[in-house]
Amino acid sequence: MEAILQLRNIKKTYFINKPNELKALNGIDLDVYEGEYIAIVGESGSGKSTLMNILGLVDSFDGGEFLFDGININEFTDEQLCELRNEKIGFVFQNFNLIPRLTAQRNVELPMLYYGKKRKERKEKAEELLGLVGMEKRVMHYPNQLSGGQKQRVAIARALANEPSIILADEPTGSLDSETSKKIMKIFSKLNKQGKTIIVITHSSEVARCANRVINLKDGKIVK
Repeated sequence: MEAILQLRNIKKTYFINKPNELKALNGIDLDVYEGEYIAIVGESGSGKSTLMNILGLVDSFDGGEFLFDGININEFTDEQLCELRNEKIGFVFQNFNLIPRLTAQRNVELPMLYYGKKRKERKEKAEELLGLVGMEKRVMHYPNQLSGGQKQRVAIARALANEPSIILADEPTGSLDSETSKKIMKIFSKLNKQGKTIIVITHSSEVARCANRVINLKDGKIVK
């Protein structure tokens, strides 16, 4: 079976040729297969977030090769990369990144709006996804009316809006208490059983234990 994401000798350096030059990634080789549940762990400064940004087609890299569904991403224009990102990848962040002036439902609708879906379809899909994450009774609540765990549930529903095949989660439980964290991780496990490829960036060994495969990063390299 061919990997859906293939990274070969990926390197990334910030502030090149400056006094504060920083080698974030030093030759990453990684294959991600469809339906996997992967945790990428490491201390602060290990390169976790840089790797996630490259996997999520948000950041570029200086050296190496990255194949997405067998196609070298260097062959894509910026517009094509944007389309690929919107179609294939759902993002979940530590700080939720919900828009305060929009209800839970409208926050979930937003990616579909950019995708050109009609109002009725957006509304029905948002309600369905909020129900999936146990937020069917909070659809008209604004972010400031929700707890941290509820906000993260809305954020997960939003990540699923355009039916991506990959969910990328950056420290998704970092702002949550341990009990709420367990509930959020159960949602990820449920999504993985439904066929979603889950990649979680975390410093938490508890969160990492939920994954089927753990990638350890240190000084920009995979060490385990």
